[in-house]
Amino acid sequence: IVNAEAIKRGLVVEGYRPERITVIPNGIICPPLLPTPDRSLHQEFGLSPDDVLIGVVSRIARQKGLEYFLAAVPDVLARIPNAKFLIIGDNSFNPQYREELKLQVSTLGLEDKVVFTGFRLDVPQIVSSLAVSVLPSVSGEGLSNSLLESMAAALPVVATNIGGNPEVVVDGETGLLVPPRKPAALAEAICRVLLTPGMRHSFGQAGRRRVLDHFSNERMIRTVEHLYEELLETNRRKPSAAAPRR
Repeated sequence: IVNAEAIKRGLVVEGYRPERITVIPNGIICPPLLPTPDRSLHQEFGLSPDDVLIGVVSRIARQKGLEYFLAAVPDVLARIPNAKFLIIGDNSFNPQYREELKLQVSTLGLEDKVVFTGFRLDVPQIVSSLAVSVLPSVSGEGLSNSLLESMAAALPVVATNIGGNPEVVVDGETGLLVPPRKPAALAEAICRVLLTPGMRHSFGQAGRRRVLDHFSNERMIRTVEHLYEELLETNRRKPSAAAPRR
């Protein structure tokens, strides 16, 4: 069982038999929407209530392409001066990459524009504070829970067109897909979502409906149960092996 068609295609290329691979997408519990955006994150990090928060929710790992997110920041700020950029998450296994990212922030002179929140357990509250959720991955994506959780919160998403991301994000309907390793394209997509009247709301609402319809926890459980039932029934139909001779 794999969680994305992209993973199945990769396994088939490696020589696995396609009929032995079943795709069952991740499912998440979709909490009710908060009646008003959560502002605790603004208070915690000393941000202005008027700041527009753009965030990546992920572990800090090279395959997440966070350096390209940071490289897109100056282009976004040129059009949205009150934007702030959050990297939400951490990874104690790769502190060197985290330090490289912080050095990049310093080199670009963005210390007052970029926040590293560290590891968090209050992701639903954090996501509700964002204006747009970004996933700039360059490799290694199956079916991203980060995208699903953002869409479940009625948040528009901008993601790279790799792995299982296109299976989650309907380009131009629930968010925008861009090529990996292209900061200019990433910045353009972020600005398009935030500056096009009505797009942020329409993408957010369409994204939540998509998660409820296709990526709910209940749907995932039912699909797994159905697979088990099919396998058991197939096994019952097999002729019994002859008793071994003594």
